[in-house]
Amino acid sequence: MYLLTGRTREFPRERREERRKREYCKENLMSFNIWYLDLYCILICYCCVFVFCRADPFSKKDWYDIKAPSVFSVKNVGKTLVTRTQGTKIASEGLKHRVFEVSLADLQGDEDNAYRKIRLRAEDVQGRNVLTNFWGMNFTTDKLRSLVRKWQTLIEAHVDVKTTDNYTLRMFCIGFTKRRPNQVKRTTYAQSSQIRQIRRKMREIMTAQAASCDLKELVRKFIPESIGKEIEKATSSIYPLQNVFIRKVKILKAPKFDLGKLMEACLLLYMLLIMCLMFWSLNYYKGFFHTIFISASRILRLFYVHGDYSEDVGVKLDRPAEETMAEAPAETA
Repeated sequence: MYLLTGRTREFPRERREERRKREYCKENLMSFNIWYLDLYCILICYCCVFVFCRADPFSKKDWYDIKAPSVFSVKNVGKTLVTRTQGTKIASEGLKHRVFEVSLADLQGDEDNAYRKIRLRAEDVQGRNVLTNFWGMNFTTDKLRSLVRKWQTLIEAHVDVKTTDNYTLRMFCIGFTKRRPNQVKRTTYAQSSQIRQIRRKMREIMTAQAASCDLKELVRKFIPESIGKEIEKATSSIYPLQNVFIRKVKILKAPKFDLGKLMEACLLLYMLLIMCLMFWSLNYYKGFFHTIFISASRILRLFYVHGDYSEDVGVKLDRPAEETMAEAPAETA
């Protein structure tokens, strides 16, 4: 119920409060919609700036050539990216100790060695070239799975060895038994005592081969699998083996970095780089060196041809007494 007066209509208190609440909610909803619309426009602007106006991340990076050690046939392994030098962040420091995994088929140019993966670690940066060193070896998964078969015994051994140049490596060897000559039996299972003897023989041969050479020579033995062939020959009297490989090599401890040894490993590349730099510098500074040589020759000519008279300036010279001046001839009238 409400009462009508002459000018205004008076609502009861409950109706007035309810109307006030509705108006308040409507105002808040309108303000919220306006705020949401502003936020939506701001987000759209930011997305447009991020998509269309952002800088290309590759514009701040440089390409560096990866150079393999001289043990391998192919020297140019590939390229790697690094952010160029900015302030205190140096690009060469970001490249050092970076590890690259390369197939031996790419390093030797022979697809028969595609099942070996060689790890190379960046040791130094010379210009745009990254000099690397051997850092490990492994087999591909498909090669290992293809070696495991039924009716034969798998024998594995690992040993920690130390080379002559103080590299500590862990070598893993794998081998499989095979049938003896004229064997009729289908299976070729070895006894536990034979497995222990073969495993002991593997450790002895790996230790002897690694302790008698440096890392460079040891890598040369990994490529043709000469260690595996020697193990097959040494264990033939215990039980004949087949598919004997050094399947994995890990470097546990490396000596302090020596740039001289790295340069020896990459000697051909380093000599070529020095020759290129010398040729470029001579062509670039040819006029400068020519000016210096001419100036030096002029100075030397001044001192060694005409002599240095700086000490005799202002000194009176006395003529010797016995030296007389020649008399002038008398004129005849």
